[in-house]
Amino acid sequence: MTPIYAGGKREILAKWLDATGLSSLALRVPRRAVLIVLNYHRIGDAHLTPWDPGVFSATAGQFEEQAAYVRKNFTPVTLDEAVDFARGKAQAGGGARVLFTFDDGYLDNYKLAYPILRSMGMQGVFFLPSSMVGSSEIPWWDAIAYMVKQSRRRSFQLVFPSVLNVDLDRDGLGESLRLILSQYKLPEMT
Repeated sequence: MTPIYAGGKREILAKWLDATGLSSLALRVPRRAVLIVLNYHRIGDAHLTPWDPGVFSATAGQFEEQAAYVRKNFTPVTLDEAVDFARGKAQAGGGARVLFTFDDGYLDNYKLAYPILRSMGMQGVFFLPSSMVGSSEIPWWDAIAYMVKQSRRRSFQLVFPSVLNVDLDRDGLGESLRLILSQYKLPEMT
């Protein structure tokens, strides 16, 4: 079976930067004080989920490596420190400050990312969709991915907001999901 996502753009870029030696150069660039905000969605194995694999930012192991890299090479900051920095109240010293953020309030953020950050003495900012707190509602993108993954039909046509012919055998599951979900992320047609 072909993997759903064999590596995202970030992973390809990171491998290229490392292979060319540019990653070590990048470490020397932020001599002046800058704030870098790293945004994640889901942490875990995209291949094992019944939901949308496209919202996984890293496996737990990859996230742990990334957090350790940030801790070793930069200054991890809290939300308060990031806000102070943005307001011009920078802490002493130059270099990059890094803030970890997580969107959409997935449980894996709490079960996987939070313990990793805590074990390294770092914090993150977790943005929760307040309308979903306490409900069993599933985000629309995950519901669509689940339906496509569970469907017995291998090809079908969507007609709204525009015509899209989906063929899982031709395009594969990952590409088909990307096409379907991008169809519904388009601005509403009037």
